[in-house]
Amino acid sequence: MDFTDSVRNMWMKFPESDQDSGVSCVLADNFNHLYLRNSTTKAVQQWQWDYVDVSNWVLGPRSATNASTARGSDIAAANDGSGTDYVLWTSPNGALIRGMYLGRDSDYFQGYATDETASPSSKMSASFVGGGVEVWSVAHVPELD
Repeated sequence: MDFTDSVRNMWMKFPESDQDSGVSCVLADNFNHLYLRNSTTKAVQQWQWDYVDVSNWVLGPRSATNASTARGSDIAAANDGSGTDYVLWTSPNGALIRGMYLGRDSDYFQGYATDETASPSSKMSASFVGGGVEVWSVAHVPELD
């Protein structure tokens, strides 16, 4: 892969992306899956880049309306190596939500689960290890500033 190729490193504007929230991406086969918060729908939105057909970014699925994302939420994602992305974010009520992109044509993520809570200012990272997703979260503590 030649990262100096202008097609591979061109700028892209992602309509209605929330500049106050996090982004995450994973690589799956020949695709880059970028996840960000849509400021209009309040959903986590996926965009896809195909490294074989490098013509443009394509709008992918999103989280359901009942699984909205808190403003300022970080987003973490991991791929299991078999085509499933695990995407995590914080809901407006502070719940940590996990949605799955199963690599199928669908308008929405599937397999939702909630576990624990996180503050909207938490920073997250995720990886797929030993058959499951591990999530690391670091909370901002204003008293330590």
